[in-house]
Amino acid sequence: MAISAPIPDALFLKSLAIHAPRGERLCSRMRILAVLLLVIAFFGPGAWAQTLPPEANEIRALLRAVKLDEAVTRGESWTKASPNDSVAWHWLGRVYAQQAIKASLFSKPGWAAKTQDAFERAVELDGGNIEARFDLMQFYLVAPRLMGGSADKARAQAEAIAKLDPGRGHIARGIIAEHDDESKAAEREYRAAVAASPDEPRARVALSNLLSKQKRWAEARAVFTEQLARKPDDARSLYQLGKIAALSGEELAAGLESLDRYLGKKEFADELPESAAHWRRALVLERMGRRDEAVAALRKSLELDPTAEAPRKDLKRLGG
Repeated sequence: MAISAPIPDALFLKSLAIHAPRGERLCSRMRILAVLLLVIAFFGPGAWAQTLPPEANEIRALLRAVKLDEAVTRGESWTKASPNDSVAWHWLGRVYAQQAIKASLFSKPGWAAKTQDAFERAVELDGGNIEARFDLMQFYLVAPRLMGGSADKARAQAEAIAKLDPGRGHIARGIIAEHDDESKAAEREYRAAVAASPDEPRARVALSNLLSKQKRWAEARAVFTEQLARKPDDARSLYQLGKIAALSGEELAAGLESLDRYLGKKEFADELPESAAHWRRALVLERMGRRDEAVAALRKSLELDPTAEAPRKDLKRLGG
């Protein structure tokens, strides 16, 4: 359930790796890789509106079902059958990223290397594959240098994205600015992205996440209430309003209603699975003082995704 949580502060984790005692640095670097792969997964399958080939839909279904070994087999067979297909290599990279998220700490580097190779191959085969460029940009940006990271390469990918699609280019530049701790520049880029592409979910999520980090809760909510005014049944906006309520402790009743509406749709975005919505719902219920209902929601989340760590920790904390 990695993609349901707020994107962790990769800069903070990187600073831990730099300042940690020598014996602790390997583990810190592994944690950075985990953060990186969460970032990629957050806007992986389903992030951009697209028409997918049958093979991608099959892999997508396997990822949703957390059948990662089968997804790896399917992805590798696809690239073997179509070695010059950029989309095939990009989806294989996403599969490797998901596998790395679930892998043990010391297995992550190997899967991360495979992820990088697959993304680079996808971009090499088709420079117009914006999604592959986006995932590769994030890999370069967050990975330690010894594991393939490069700020210069990340910026080059962002500029290439901007030439292909100005709206997504603003998002890419915003991500880099945020990584560089330039929050005002990041906010300008994200707002420009929303203005250029108001229906692009990634632009709104990126802007709202930045505002939430600064505890500008009303502005963060407005990002999605504005979208709901345009599209009353927008599923991602419903989920995000519930998430903001869980994080802020504000507008709890409205946040709970939004999550219930999201769950009632029975059609879940790849990056916002049903298990994640139940987890967020549990956190809102806890803030409302409805502990028993919160425990039930956490159990439901774990029933849907037994591998999820966050709801398991919260369930233990609540004594459930």
